[in-house]
Amino acid sequence: MPELSNVLVLYDQNLEVRLCKHFVWDHISGRITRLEFANDNDYNLNFSSALTNHVLIPAFVNGHTHIGDSCLADGATGLTLEQGFFRPNGFKYIELAKHSEQQLVDAMHDTMNYMLSTGTVMHWDFREQGINGLRLIRQAEKQSRGLKSIVLSQFDRIPFEEDIDNNEDLPDEWKFELEKLWNRNDDDAADGFSESTMNDLPDRTWITIRDMSYRCNNKLRAIHCLENDTYRSVSMARTGGRQSDLQKAFELYDPDIIVHLTEATQADIDVIIQQQNKTDRHDCRPRTFVVCPRANATLGLKLPPIHALLASGINLMLGTDNVMLNQPNMLAEMDFAYRLCKSQSGDQTHDPKEILRMATTINSYPTIYGKNEKGGIYENGPADFIMLDFGATHLIRTKNLIATIVLRLDPRQILATVHRGHLVWGTLPSSPLAQ
Repeated sequence: MPELSNVLVLYDQNLEVRLCKHFVWDHISGRITRLEFANDNDYNLNFSSALTNHVLIPAFVNGHTHIGDSCLADGATGLTLEQGFFRPNGFKYIELAKHSEQQLVDAMHDTMNYMLSTGTVMHWDFREQGINGLRLIRQAEKQSRGLKSIVLSQFDRIPFEEDIDNNEDLPDEWKFELEKLWNRNDDDAADGFSESTMNDLPDRTWITIRDMSYRCNNKLRAIHCLENDTYRSVSMARTGGRQSDLQKAFELYDPDIIVHLTEATQADIDVIIQQQNKTDRHDCRPRTFVVCPRANATLGLKLPPIHALLASGINLMLGTDNVMLNQPNMLAEMDFAYRLCKSQSGDQTHDPKEILRMATTINSYPTIYGKNEKGGIYENGPADFIMLDFGATHLIRTKNLIATIVLRLDPRQILATVHRGHLVWGTLPSSPLAQ
């Protein structure tokens, strides 16, 4: 079995910085089989290069991407959210139609390899273009070095005209498309469903999609909520001032993944807390909320209230959103998110561990694999980790190792990315790891 010696490990859910004499894993089962620590010390505030320059941290999981527009980097510069990204006449959709399938696959493949090079082993993708879009991303995934794509497919086009009758059910042809998305062979099927906003479909249709997902192995349900002020205002207008799009999502769709919350008020956060306290969800996987502050800033939107969301105790993740807006670099996202959170909290102390958990397997794996599959680095846990080089001159004098990971790393310090026990990027020192 592959083994590393004398490495610092960010251990378990609490991310204690422990000196590990022997770190062993099985590349067949993809599990960590042995952790032998030198002592009980936590070296977060006492790092020394005399210990080691090698630091292992849990691998990154990008909680929200749209990698289908990888071929359009910075194409939305100067455009609003509606001008750049809304179907059918947004810049994104017009330009994607001009590219060949091979161009789209090549661009997504390059993005996937970039993610691996920056420590990301999984991403949750809102995948446009219906069945064809699903086929293309799976093709790119098979060509990548080992990135896992959680594909949350959308319809190729919105099934309804602009004037929505809230009692209208999903037409049979679209039910058939949904079944085709979900019922392909195991490797190629979509992992769930996503849509841009709750305002895109009638209430009756949301209930149908929710119930279909329950019957189809409980496929994941994802949605954007409160991304800008129109999401709320349109929903409130349609419900006579009764419900925001977030409240409609809870009532009609039972989402597992809710993205953005840039317009969330304390009243909205109270609704979230109330929902989290309910015990009658259809399944036992935890609901996850994803914020994408760099993308929101790039579009000139409000920034998500990360401080208040963390204080609420909900399960929170980071995402990078459209590749057209951002490189899918979780190092950059952590840096931005921590500084934003600190700005929002004023003089209150924020533990950078909270931001690191948001970016890694710790806050993500229970939603994908079930509540019994913890992320993080621990014995018998998933062998999904990153090796960092803390011998770089701007890192070696750190007085808070985890804060430095969140605020000062760049991709040059990532020596290796390991996913399910296999080296998927870089090199590891003198390890007999199967490539």
